[in-house]
Amino acid sequence: MSVITKRGDQGLTDTMFGGRVPKNSPNVVASGVVDELNACVGLARTTAGMPEAVIAILHQIQEKLIGLMGEISVDPEAREKYYEKGYLRIVSEDIGWLENLASEMETKFQGWVKPGENGSHPAAHLDHCRTVCRRAEITAWSLGDGAPEFGPLFLNRLSDVFWLLSREVEKAK
Repeated sequence: MSVITKRGDQGLTDTMFGGRVPKNSPNVVASGVVDELNACVGLARTTAGMPEAVIAILHQIQEKLIGLMGEISVDPEAREKYYEKGYLRIVSEDIGWLENLASEMETKFQGWVKPGENGSHPAAHLDHCRTVCRRAEITAWSLGDGAPEFGPLFLNRLSDVFWLLSREVEKAK
């Protein structure tokens, strides 16, 4: 089966369970930004010098982002069917996981941080993840009632975790 189907050549894309929507629909845009975030996380995860403990966290984050992309991509009317089939999704425990990660890393930080200032490529990649994550959060909130229940909250906490991870990696340098 070829990746090139030509089904999107008229500006429409397939959704799960047989729907078709414009490629610039809010859900497609939001899913695309989460996909971009996942690619950024993959780059950060494979950056030389990234601590092993952070690599493990980033791998878990990528798994969760895949679930969030699926949730966002499904038409809100078909989301219950998506859940019934057992596909990955963001749940309240995922928010708690991020909050626990943050509380383990939080210390008193003073002043503004300039990403990349200390020359740490791994930390700079994590800061890039943070900024893409904020954009993903904004697009998720723009879905209004069509947003997955925990998606925007997850992205909000995740951007904070990226900030904290970057500071941790800078300290370790």
